[in-house]
Amino acid sequence: MPPTLTIDTAGAAALQYLQNAEKASVLGITSRGVFLRLPGERVVFLSTERWRGPLTLNLAGKAAPLQNLAIGAAAQVSEMRITFPQTNLVISLVGTMPWTAYPPESAPLPFEKRLHHLYETARLLLVTQQTSDPLHPSSPLAALLPALLGWQDGSRRPDPAQSVRLASLQAALRSRQAPAVAAALGSWLGLGVGLTPSGDDLAIGLLLALSRWGAGLETGLEAGDILADLLPLAQYKTTLLSVNLLECAAHGQADERLLQALDELVSGSLPPSACSRLLADYGHTSGLDALVGIAAVLVNRA
Repeated sequence: MPPTLTIDTAGAAALQYLQNAEKASVLGITSRGVFLRLPGERVVFLSTERWRGPLTLNLAGKAAPLQNLAIGAAAQVSEMRITFPQTNLVISLVGTMPWTAYPPESAPLPFEKRLHHLYETARLLLVTQQTSDPLHPSSPLAALLPALLGWQDGSRRPDPAQSVRLASLQAALRSRQAPAVAAALGSWLGLGVGLTPSGDDLAIGLLLALSRWGAGLETGLEAGDILADLLPLAQYKTTLLSVNLLECAAHGQADERLLQALDELVSGSLPPSACSRLLADYGHTSGLDALVGIAAVLVNRA
């Protein structure tokens, strides 16, 4: 009998993309799940974790059969299942519960308290992610957090080119001009390695902060306006997964860890230690990289 896995919960975007697809292929494989490429340049994630997200299909129970998949493996998609003919694996969507992130309901902290919360979260996260393991290097953007938040860190010196990019991004945010912010963000796209390079995670964090909190923080910027100018750049400068995640972020949707950390950074209802743990668990360096983009928004006064 072919192995069958069941999806507990699925992001609303993932379900929508699957409804319009008849086939898929394996785009990437990680220790936490499998990325599938769908027609229309869409991506969904078969996840072995409990964390939900707009592109995530959360698998119920053990997912050992996923280990038999390979990059490029083809799949057939129907209304209620995903089938991998080469391995006879079936992913059932019967009974799947849709998930979407709702807008935050709490109010932002006053600027000085918000900045302190951000400072403490960044400090704890940098300690957590400091590593000398060559197989798991620290983020190439790590030195930008002290620079953004105004503290001296002799162990980290920002790359001069990144410092210039960051200054341009901060100036664009202060200008409150969406085309200027998109142009500045475009210089970060594709910077780094992996399915979501570090520069892309920075852009995702920034767009998410603006889409969820831009009005409350009186930033004068709309994430959707920035995305309109950014997407044409992203489509040729970076990965397909990043393009999908940038779109989600601009609509206020992201992995639960990133959402919770952002919302609590702004509203202060979780301690910095909890925020740093959420970000540390979000990919190897993706949480820290996204925090740089979030911080770029939060350090600005209204």
